[in-house]
Amino acid sequence: MKTRSRLCIGVVCFLAIGLSSPGVLRAQDEKRPSLAAQQKSLAGVWEISEESNYAVPKLEIALQGDQLGIQFFLQTQSGQGKFGSAETLHLLSPFDGDESVPKDTILAFTTLSADDATMHFALTVLDGKMNVDAIKIASDGSQKLNRVISAGYAKSGNSSTTADVSSDDKLASVDEESDDAENGSETGVIKGRVDTGSTLRGTFTLSPAPDNIEPGANIEVGGPRPAFAFSKLPKGEYSLTFKGTADGVSKTRVWGDLEIAAAGDEPLILSLRSGE
Repeated sequence: MKTRSRLCIGVVCFLAIGLSSPGVLRAQDEKRPSLAAQQKSLAGVWEISEESNYAVPKLEIALQGDQLGIQFFLQTQSGQGKFGSAETLHLLSPFDGDESVPKDTILAFTTLSADDATMHFALTVLDGKMNVDAIKIASDGSQKLNRVISAGYAKSGNSSTTADVSSDDKLASVDEESDDAENGSETGVIKGRVDTGSTLRGTFTLSPAPDNIEPGANIEVGGPRPAFAFSKLPKGEYSLTFKGTADGVSKTRVWGDLEIAAAGDEPLILSLRSGE
């Protein structure tokens, strides 16, 4: 696995060199698997081989027209939920004459942008196993928050993700349990998520908190893009406070002037930067 990790990171370095010198980077199409064979090898649901607190637990690769797309999944309190939207997955080829890369190795690369970071993923598939090197670069230039992690994945026998419980389902459950606003009631919901690639661990607190608020004034969260959903709220303005850590760094953020919405309305999308 360490060999694959070095190979995968090396691909990123070689790609950068090739971009600065276009004449240097040449594909070995006649020696490598066909495009269709590479796409077939990558397509499917891949689940992490070893438990990790930092790597994504699952990813799904599917052919979208003539281009591969990759969808990342994160572990949430309600199950595994989608992280962002599907991104384009780019197939790569080694340098001409580079014998250090086995000819049947499948190489791919993608980038995922979040509110406070850009994440680069280099994928290597060999002998039916995948290694993913994830490189996170903080948007604010704080080098102490830059991260790299390597993890191995195995293809699942189930290529469908319909059984997954998305964080969207958690938000939708508020709609099912509280349709008061649609029925002309004076109560409604405040729901949404903080769109960040950082791992947030702490507590969301809604203020003011009426006596019959559900599930309560506080919601404990842990993970990227944490969701919140409060129902049975009277009309008025509210503030949401997060107190805890972001990637291990203490953070307190407050979002004010929040108003209730009707059941079925689109959830709020907040960012760490927009909080005070």
